[in-house]
Amino acid sequence: MNAKILIIISILFIFICTHNHSYAGEIGEVYDPDHAVKIELGLPGIKYKFVVIEYDNPLNAKWGRDISQLIAQEILGTIVGVRGVGVLNLQQPVNKIILTPEKIQKLANQQEADIAIWGEFYEVDENIYLHSHLRIIDKSNSNFGLYYKPEHIYNTLEYVKSDLPTSQINFAPIKISIQTLANLEFLYEQSVMIREQPKSTARIKAKIDMHDTYYILRRKGNWSHIELKKSGVEGWIRHSNLDKGLSGVNAVVTFAKGLLQYDSRNYEAAERSFDTYLRDYSENENSMNLAMANLLLGNAKMELDKTGPSSSISRSYYNALELIPNYASPINHLAIYKLRLWENNNYSPTSSEILELEKQLIKAIKTDNNINSINILQTMYNNPKIREVLKIQEEDIVEQNVLLEEVKASISN
Repeated sequence: MNAKILIIISILFIFICTHNHSYAGEIGEVYDPDHAVKIELGLPGIKYKFVVIEYDNPLNAKWGRDISQLIAQEILGTIVGVRGVGVLNLQQPVNKIILTPEKIQKLANQQEADIAIWGEFYEVDENIYLHSHLRIIDKSNSNFGLYYKPEHIYNTLEYVKSDLPTSQINFAPIKISIQTLANLEFLYEQSVMIREQPKSTARIKAKIDMHDTYYILRRKGNWSHIELKKSGVEGWIRHSNLDKGLSGVNAVVTFAKGLLQYDSRNYEAAERSFDTYLRDYSENENSMNLAMANLLLGNAKMELDKTGPSSSISRSYYNALELIPNYASPINHLAIYKLRLWENNNYSPTSSEILELEKQLIKAIKTDNNINSINILQTMYNNPKIREVLKIQEEDIVEQNVLLEEVKASISN
């Protein structure tokens, strides 16, 4: 191969590496998803997408615009382990559009987003609080939930599954100081100013405006080197602008990153994110949020370690069960984990282990009317290893399956 061909290949390689658009951002405008004449898709072609919507602000200040942009930049500038990530920040027009959670779900679907983030400022006893929400958008190709496809299964079921207990996370409200509120607009301006160098004193070259799309070319510390799509202007923006007064917002950022890392099957990165969330923010977050983090942490650990029983994996599922004892999801996750283990010829369950799991699944059926629990229980009864350990006869299995089908029919009706 001659020198000229090598030079051409090197140039092409550099071009591909620097223009693969692994990370992209855009500032757009909120619209009413029920009355949109024409829907403009933000960041088309991006594989994984967040939509961060301007937070509601009853006091008519710019806080909602500011905090949504800061969250968008923080996610985009710090997420690792996922290729093809976009964050679409939708800001309110002059004539504000009221968005209910249902409309937010619809808007996010129209924008082909995986995760939607929004929130509101509110006042109590002259104190200002910030309340954030996150919704996982149900998509046919999403990786959320846990599945098990056994060799032996009852009737026509191809697999059994465990869904997550909720698709919406409501984060703990954060009290915001007057000083932090006064500083929000300055932080916003810092996040959209494009500078010649990655430092706050460098000359400003341009500004990210409404409807601007930009690509991150590389990162350096708290800064991202970006290129504007329309003008081709390149420069540096500061992506980490959450000061001490807004440090609680990092709970939203960390959870959101963990979800996308998990959905993209980077389980190692997801494990780190959910472990960080539980370590740093568990004191203030509610039981459902912590249960969700534990379930996803357990799932990530399970995908990374398939060598045999792990107390660390089981502990994550039991933590979730303790946090939300009346939901079927934690015990369903634990049951699928154990069924996967028992399929391994090097590991057989004990009778006490099986009977305890059966007891918990029956409880879930009674308290949560959960069909997934019924399907998992049927799968257990038809598992050869479990039949052997419990000495179950064929006629007993048939009787149990008929009974469970009746329960399933009553729940469905």
